[in-house]
Amino acid sequence: MKLKKALFVLLSILFYQVARAQDSLHLNKGTFKELGFIAGYNYNFEDSNSRNYHLLEFGLIKSTYNNYHHPISSSIYFSNEFGLNTKNFIWGPKAGAYVGFWMFTFGAETIYYSDFHQGSLRLVPYLGIGGHLFKLTINPHLKLINKDFLPNTGNFNLTIRSLIVKKEKLN
Repeated sequence: MKLKKALFVLLSILFYQVARAQDSLHLNKGTFKELGFIAGYNYNFEDSNSRNYHLLEFGLIKSTYNNYHHPISSSIYFSNEFGLNTKNFIWGPKAGAYVGFWMFTFGAETIYYSDFHQGSLRLVPYLGIGGHLFKLTINPHLKLINKDFLPNTGNFNLTIRSLIVKKEKLN
């Protein structure tokens, strides 16, 4: 049942992106620069013998995007992840960037997870679907420092731009 719901949500997002790309009557065409807040959820996974982690994400994002026939976007962001079901308080400041074309998103981020006693630096390339409003991605973790801290090897991420602080039309 969960798989059917997830598939339904994924197909709905895909249909929306395809329909939006074909909409020639879109009233707000142009190139825009935007500053806003993001909120997200990360489901970190490992193998079946390890614990899976849930993290919330809050941050600031700066995007440039166009609303022409085929939407294109690029974004940089700074955010923080907070562990929900970890034994100790886990904090993960991160910085990242991504580009989106049509409905596909490609990017990378650097995260430093810490419980204030030890930490782990990670480089996280990712790909998925999305644009300047949201992204749904799969993120493999490349552990650079302290590979034993939070033994997760990757995560699924859903991030939504929740609030616009500043928006400017470029052309």
